[in-house]
Amino acid sequence: MGRPAKSVKVATGARSAEEVALRQEIEETLRGGPGKPEPPEWLNEDQRAIFLRIVTQYMDADILAALDAVSLAQFCVAVDRLQYIETEINRDPDLLNNREFMNARRGYESTMWRGCTEFCLSPQARAKIGSLAAARLRDSEDPLAAALR
Repeated sequence: MGRPAKSVKVATGARSAEEVALRQEIEETLRGGPGKPEPPEWLNEDQRAIFLRIVTQYMDADILAALDAVSLAQFCVAVDRLQYIETEINRDPDLLNNREFMNARRGYESTMWRGCTEFCLSPQARAKIGSLAAARLRDSEDPLAAALR
């Protein structure tokens, strides 16, 4: 199985200016227009707080789009439920022997790690996004780079 595609904003490797411009245009079209993801009404208060914290932190990176709301909401549900499960295990360690409880934990944990991958929620991914954003800012201020574009 091949590696998943990444946004041209966070992808590395050699690409021509034409290829980058074309991919950016296509990605912008697929983003569903301007705007940030809004939390669905069915999220509870804790899930909504997780959602808004992620959106707030990532809006400057210009990675999230309105269409990301559904998958981000599922990630937030998984994080919230996983926190609940861990709190219950800390309160009653015998739950570690409850197969159904631990299966639920495993499922939410899997969804959480998948969301971390999809939404670049790791220190390494954030460092990469930060370096790319800094390079973009540097290039936007460089008259030679602007002339070459």
